[in-house]
Amino acid sequence: MLDISLPFRKNTGGSPGQKDQPLESGDMERAQAEKTIVVDIEKRPGYGEDAKPLINWPLWPSQTTALVAVFDGMGGAGAEQVDTAEGPRSGAYVASRTARAALRDCTHLLQALRPAGDFGEPEHYIERVSTISTSQISTHIAATIRQQLDAEAVRTGAGTHSRVKSRLIKRLPTTMAAAWFNLRLGEITTLWAGDSRVYLLTPRDGLQQVTTDDLKTGGDALENLVEDSPMSNCLSADADFIIHQRTLPIQPPFVVFAASDGCFGYVSTPLHFEHLLLSAMNQAQSMDDWRTKLSEQIDAVAEDDSTLAGAIAGWSGFSAMKADFVDRQQRCAVQVRHYDQQAHDVARLQRELGEAKKALADGRQKLWDEYRKTYEALQGAETADVRAEIYRLHDRDQGSAVAHHGSPQAVGAESAGTTPASATSGGTTPTGTTPTDATSADPQAGQALSLNPHHDHSERS
Repeated sequence: MLDISLPFRKNTGGSPGQKDQPLESGDMERAQAEKTIVVDIEKRPGYGEDAKPLINWPLWPSQTTALVAVFDGMGGAGAEQVDTAEGPRSGAYVASRTARAALRDCTHLLQALRPAGDFGEPEHYIERVSTISTSQISTHIAATIRQQLDAEAVRTGAGTHSRVKSRLIKRLPTTMAAAWFNLRLGEITTLWAGDSRVYLLTPRDGLQQVTTDDLKTGGDALENLVEDSPMSNCLSADADFIIHQRTLPIQPPFVVFAASDGCFGYVSTPLHFEHLLLSAMNQAQSMDDWRTKLSEQIDAVAEDDSTLAGAIAGWSGFSAMKADFVDRQQRCAVQVRHYDQQAHDVARLQRELGEAKKALADGRQKLWDEYRKTYEALQGAETADVRAEIYRLHDRDQGSAVAHHGSPQAVGAESAGTTPASATSGGTTPTGTTPTDATSADPQAGQALSLNPHHDHSERS
């Protein structure tokens, strides 16, 4: 039988009709520790742009409602430095913490999510509130986040410290992924903006992504691992943003996670993230041990700040939960090992191919170095260079006239209206040759004739 594990101290004395009493603060903390898992990794301690994960399970005094949320400040768009109580920090640092505080201020509204007429706990431990809808809560949360981001931007002067002007730069940009479930209502609601995610983990279906990433490419989870896409939407103090809401029916047992992309963005496939969660669980002996091992495994692969908040419902303890996930963990392990072996083989073949290409190039150079000794032996012989002048239009015309009249002098005499000497002596030259022979004997005229492909040789007949 499923155990929703309401954190009440059972009545062990007094009248039989006395109701169970809510747990004291210390008991509540121990109950939450048994039902939650948190990963909070800062790559640069004190400057991490992920806010501390927000988690309340159980959300007192509503003993069947839990909240998990993460906030990932966007360091590229929010790199501008602003003054904070901790010293200069990026706008992304301030944004994630401001959004977290805004959502925390709204958690009291979740206590009103209960079936009509059901106040759940002993009446003198809870203030009676009217039942409100999930959409009303979401609208209030969005407005509160917007107001607090705007106020923080004014207080810190965000947007006035950087000279860089770009549409990619935003004032106090951050992602958000939040989820709350209510066991009495049997539903889970998620709110998100950006690429942080909410997941549901069950023994039957494994890991399921509940949110949809805000990506300009619209790519799926695998595509976003292969080619990191810019975001199409996030929380900020600049332009209007959108907070998405999705409500689904839910029944225990399950684990609900909110996670920033540092947790799932550095694995080979989406399946590898589920395997990471379950392998850490399988190796652990307790909830504390699971937290430690999961943090170590994420930190080993992540290159960014990483935050995760998980709430567990439906098991009496860690051992019972671990036993229910054994089959799923083993199936994941087989698939991951098969993929990893293929990836290892491809990496080995690529390495060997690279080595073979280098050996081929080295061999080609060595072969040439030896062969060129005889191949290029004649290249050192003495060489004479002959310059080829450009044949100009004026030279072409002069060459044509010389070829027709026999000599440059004849051309000049004809243009002056006189008769060349050769014409008065019977049409022969002093050597007894014809004008055509004289032209042939003139090297210049012959060169002009041979270089002029357009000359009409019929004139020479």
